[in-house]
Amino acid sequence: MAKSLNRVELLGHLGRDAERRTTSDGTPVARLSVATDYPVKDGRGGWSERTDWHDVVIWGAGKGLGALLRQGTRVYLSGRLRTRSWEKDGEQRYRTEVVCEAAGVIVLTTRPEGGGDPPDDPRSVEGRDETPV
Repeated sequence: MAKSLNRVELLGHLGRDAERRTTSDGTPVARLSVATDYPVKDGRGGWSERTDWHDVVIWGAGKGLGALLRQGTRVYLSGRLRTRSWEKDGEQRYRTEVVCEAAGVIVLTTRPEGGGDPPDDPRSVEGRDETPV
């Protein structure tokens, strides 16, 4: 039995287009930012939404998947947390990222041509379904 578990699942929207690159050994990788919302109650009994932003790294995100990862796209991601640290100008810096393999990414909607908000129903996007990419 495993003595620990490092697993993250996110369902959200991309805040910007994915930044794609290829490592020196030819492995495609994409970096992106995903927004997730949740309700919070204010002091007067009303509700509002709060947004959290998550830095995501997707290993194995080839051209096909990378082309779908555009601002506004709704995605499901399954991966693990990784915290990196480095020193800059004598100050220790940290970044926590969600690390996924391409198989852990499901594109639920894509941004329509010409901009605008993505549709709420993933079946309304022609040629797409909710299968892993």
